[in-house]
Amino acid sequence: MKLYLLRHAERGHGKEQDTLTLKGIKQSRKIVPYLETLHIDKIICANTKRAIKTIEPFLKNLSVEVTSLVNEQEMGSLRGKSGTEYRNAIEKSGLDKKNFRPEGGENYYDLIERAKKFLYSLKKEKAENILISTHAGFIRAVIKLLLNLPEEKLKFDFGSVTFIELDREFKVINYSLNQIVNP
Repeated sequence: MKLYLLRHAERGHGKEQDTLTLKGIKQSRKIVPYLETLHIDKIICANTKRAIKTIEPFLKNLSVEVTSLVNEQEMGSLRGKSGTEYRNAIEKSGLDKKNFRPEGGENYYDLIERAKKFLYSLKKEKAENILISTHAGFIRAVIKLLLNLPEEKLKFDFGSVTFIELDREFKVINYSLNQIVNP
């Protein structure tokens, strides 16, 4: 099985964080020729506008399974807030970043459990080439689970593709991180 984890194209900030910027719209169009070379059997997409809009130019005759399983870490009461507000909330809580859970949101460990659930669901999948339009945090969680790399140091650019090939026992055969397909 080949997984292609596509980080959504460039997005806005604050209240516009779920909207692609003009650059993001151009990125989503530029990535289409690359995606067409992958012979995708199935598309799975986060249920956010930015993830859906990123793959929209590629869809043509393909259907999409939209699921919150591949969403970014849920920020709850901090959704749409600035990085400074997020860091201040962590500091005020007295917890470290991985244990901090915003009201109505998830902490790092919740995200990891959701990624485990998603990967488990893929074990029953018949498709061989799967495109997943998702978010940097979810990609880091998958990398942590499959490759055990230190996710804190992993960077995924807007519109980049991370490739992971798995054998029938779900062991990693090959991988490539953060391929920039549309500079």
